[in-house]
Amino acid sequence: MPELEFGRAIPHPDLPLASALYRFDAEAGETVFIECPQRNFSQVTGLRIIGPTGAQTAYNASGFSDSFGPIRLPDGGRYLFVIDGVGSATAASET
Repeated sequence: MPELEFGRAIPHPDLPLASALYRFDAEAGETVFIECPQRNFSQVTGLRIIGPTGAQTAYNASGFSDSFGPIRLPDGGRYLFVIDGVGSATAASET
């Protein structure tokens, strides 16, 4: 599973209805923001952030705008960013 690098574009596989998983580490209380250019997200069905405990921290279903967040992360540890569908995204971090 690839590491998520904040500020870099995330390519997504061209598989219909596939999910792409990316991991990142964060501190408790850190805030993340995901930019989602509509032209690259025409077939994405949802975006999710899964926390270190396995609980879903955030979800954005299809029909979302061009951004996801800001999302304040409740726990420190390793997170998963899940893209359901086809497209690309750019992640940014702010503290």
